[in-house]
Amino acid sequence: MLLRLCLWLLCAGGCLSAMGQTYERTTLLTKMPALKKEVTGGFTVFVFLSPECPLCKNYSVVLKQLSEQYAGQVRFAGIVPGKAYSMKDIRRFRKHYAIPFAIYRDRDRVVSTYLEATVTPEVLLINNTGIALYRGAIDNWVVNLGKKRPAATEHYLAAAIQQSLQQQPVVLSRTTPVGCLINDF
Repeated sequence: MLLRLCLWLLCAGGCLSAMGQTYERTTLLTKMPALKKEVTGGFTVFVFLSPECPLCKNYSVVLKQLSEQYAGQVRFAGIVPGKAYSMKDIRRFRKHYAIPFAIYRDRDRVVSTYLEATVTPEVLLINNTGIALYRGAIDNWVVNLGKKRPAATEHYLAAAIQQSLQQQPVVLSRTTPVGCLINDF
């Protein structure tokens, strides 16, 4: 406990200044009404995905495990930004990779832009008032594009969820996600 407090105090200046951004749930609903179930109370993890991104395919197992582990406590919502994929493509991706949470098409990138997503996969954990608690990579398995560790040694999203559920400050609230750039297509 003391170690966590010390880490939090060391990190507070840099990490917390990067977080604390508030995303109004009513604005999210205006931009994408289909998100009503995902943004009604509690914690929500937005997962930015691309059906063709190899990392999104690889991370589907981890995302499935996390969404099942925290079912009933945290909502997960997939967002596919851009015009490149039809709903049929998205449904096929979801079914093929057995992703248990809903995935929405953000055709004009209004939600992706509002939530400041830059790559896929990228995650954003917000609380019931819309405050960003964690943003970035799912874990540290991917070092750079084309370079991966044998296995993840730090599980950023899982730690942020666990700390949030225990009403503790999120020690590491921002990481740099590695993945496929979100573009205008």
